[in-house]
Amino acid sequence: MSRSAPRPDTEAHQLLETKSPHVGISLPASEDEQEDDEDATVFGSEVDDDDWLEGLNGHKGRLRILRDSWADQARRPLVVGVAVAVLFLLAILITAPANPRSRQVLSSPSRWSLPFRKPPRVQRDPKVSLASYLDSHFGRKKGTEGETVVMWTMATGSYVPQARNWDLKRAELEMEDAVVVLCLDAECLDECEQGGLRAYGGYLREFVDLPPETSGRMREKRGAERGHFMAFLKFKAMLEMAQSGFPSLFFEGDTFLTTNPFPHMLPLSSPTWDLQFTEDVGYIVNFGWIFARPSEGTIKLFQAAFDAYVAHNEWDQLLLSNTIIKEGGKEWRGEKGDEHWWIVELLGTRINMLPLDKFQATHPVMLEWYKPDPNAPEPVMNHLTAFFFPDSRTLPEQRIDSSIQKNAAGQPTSTPSTPTLDPSSPPRQSPPPSNQS
Repeated sequence: MSRSAPRPDTEAHQLLETKSPHVGISLPASEDEQEDDEDATVFGSEVDDDDWLEGLNGHKGRLRILRDSWADQARRPLVVGVAVAVLFLLAILITAPANPRSRQVLSSPSRWSLPFRKPPRVQRDPKVSLASYLDSHFGRKKGTEGETVVMWTMATGSYVPQARNWDLKRAELEMEDAVVVLCLDAECLDECEQGGLRAYGGYLREFVDLPPETSGRMREKRGAERGHFMAFLKFKAMLEMAQSGFPSLFFEGDTFLTTNPFPHMLPLSSPTWDLQFTEDVGYIVNFGWIFARPSEGTIKLFQAAFDAYVAHNEWDQLLLSNTIIKEGGKEWRGEKGDEHWWIVELLGTRINMLPLDKFQATHPVMLEWYKPDPNAPEPVMNHLTAFFFPDSRTLPEQRIDSSIQKNAAGQPTSTPSTPTLDPSSPPRQSPPPSNQS
């Protein structure tokens, strides 16, 4: 008779017991084993239902603590990252006012284009209007106190060195970086890009719808460089600059600054003026230095001058002087001689004339039309109109008058006389001071 295998003892049997340590409950042992089983659950001996629930709730509490701890650890890098970003932004905002380059980079961020590139300083796309180009660079302060005055000139490639020299003097005098060159050929755009100047290429000959000439009078009298293309563009640019809504200062490359000129002209905060020109003596205004407010009076005068030029080509300085007269211009001088105005009644344009002792052209002095005080301080701006430069042929106003050329060559010349305005124009009149507004 065979004997059955020996039964395992109680301790060995307990090793086969099934438990679930994750939820704190084990399967109950047999009745014989339950008395000896002191670890029937992970929470202690003689466990009843209440003890099971209490242990289960305690375990859930520990899980909650662990979960909260993990959440705190996960949030810590995010908090640190945000703090670093805020400190970095504050550092930029603090240092930017002391660095002009930083101000330029940070200006007008709403006008950045993807992928976050600033508008090009040199604009070659003819589809971009002058107003859009200016707005992309200077629009942030437009129409507000302290708005940018766009300082601009027109040039071909050979004329860019003068514009660059003017801009360098501007920087030396700590004037705002707002010089723009309106280029007349591709070489000008290349030169400006290489030299870091702002340039607009919408007036290149191939992009301009040039109306036919109505007269060859200018070319016969003044030379080919005073031609139809240059004169047309100058009147067009004057008008479109005023229509852009930006105050502007037009300068020719043969103007040289000795100090910041703006404190010596009527400020934009004064509502009494529309345009400020330099005196010419021979004509009503000189076309080489024009401080313009983008007002209705300014736009109307430049529109009338542009229309007059298209209808009948005429040298710019003479044409503008005649336009002022034909549109009802009247002259007024202050009792002390320290003010000189032209009021164009039909257009509502108020023109303040800048004194020759501060804004001085050379030809009135050379021709003895004007004698400066030898003890007077240096002019704010010198306009070297009667000097010949090899590259001055690019703009008509730089050409020496024929009488000065003959005089320089030792040839006999007649005594220079004041140029005569259009005979059909009414004579100059002096209105009462009430016309000054």
